Amino acid sequence: MPESLDPILAGSLIAGGLLALSAVISLYRVVFGPTPADRVIAVDLLTMLLVGLVVVVAVTNGVFAILDVALAVAILAFLATIGFARYLLRSHVADADAAAAEKAQ
Repeated sequence: MPESLDPILAGSLIAGGLLALSAVISLYRVVFGPTPADRVIAVDLLTMLLVGLVVVVAVTNGVFAILDVALAVAILAFLATIGFARYLLRSHVADADAAAAEKAQ
């Protein structure tokens, strides 16, 4: 390893590469997920990976004002995941109620 390579830069490159690999794997689950719940979780994971990448860029460049953006994205992603989960739960309950009503007839 050359002496001029900064340890923070090396760590940032490794972290960025791992985050990119994780994003590709998660994107596969978004496209080929067997259920809508799997897709929602994969999208949430992609968002968190984006937040991680923003943090890595902020640390590498020393611009910590970007962390506010990462925090806002994380909060919005969390709220969106809760909203999708509630929607999926309601649609599942409605399907179960319709099946029970159909079976009763």
